[in-house]
Amino acid sequence: MSALSSLWSLLGTVLLLAVVLQTLLGWCGQRLRGWWPASLIAVAALWLARFPLGGLCTWHRIEGLQLNFSVPLTALLLHRFLTAAGTGPLLDRRALSGAWLFGLGAGLLLYASALGLVPFDLYARGWGSALHFVLLVLTLLLLWRRNRFGAVLLAAALAHTLRLVDSLNLWDYVVDPLFLVTSGAALLARALRRLRKREPEAA
Repeated sequence: MSALSSLWSLLGTVLLLAVVLQTLLGWCGQRLRGWWPASLIAVAALWLARFPLGGLCTWHRIEGLQLNFSVPLTALLLHRFLTAAGTGPLLDRRALSGAWLFGLGAGLLLYASALGLVPFDLYARGWGSALHFVLLVLTLLLLWRRNRFGAVLLAAALAHTLRLVDSLNLWDYVVDPLFLVTSGAALLARALRRLRKREPEAA
C-alpha cells in the first residue's frame, strides 16, 4: 500500500469514527456545533483510529475487514460530519439523491455480478475503458445539470489517477459495500418519511 492510499484509508476511518461519535453524542442529547467542537471530535476520532486493539490499531483493523473507502462514501461521510457540526453541508439535496441512487444501483449491479447473478463480470470492466467512458458521460451529464454529485465523480476520476485507493480498478473508487448499504438505508428512510406524510392527508 502506498503512502497516499494509506493516508486515504486513514482519512476514511477518521471520518467514519467522527460520524459515529457525533451520532452517539446526539443520542445523548449533546449536539456539539461549530468548528471547535468539530475539531475536538476529529481529534478524538483520530485517537480512536490509532488506538491499539489486540496488537493492531483500529485503523488497520478496519483495513483488515477489507472496508474500502470509495470517493462517494468519503464525500458522504464528510457531508454528514460537516452538517452535524453545523458548519454547512457539502452536498445539497439533489447531489445526495444522485449519490444514493448511484450507490444503490451501481452497488447492486456490481455485487450481483460478483455473485454470478448476471452473465458477465462487471468488475473486470473496471480495468478497461468501458467503465471510464460510462462514468465520463454520467459525470458530464451531472455537471451540465449542475448536480454536485458530478463533482464527486470527477474527484473519483482524479483519485484513480493518483491511486488514492489501494487498487487499479475504477470500481473501487466509485462504489463499496458500505456505500451500497448507506445508500439503500437513506433511500428507504426517505420513502418511509414520504409515506408517513401522506397518511394524515389520506385520513
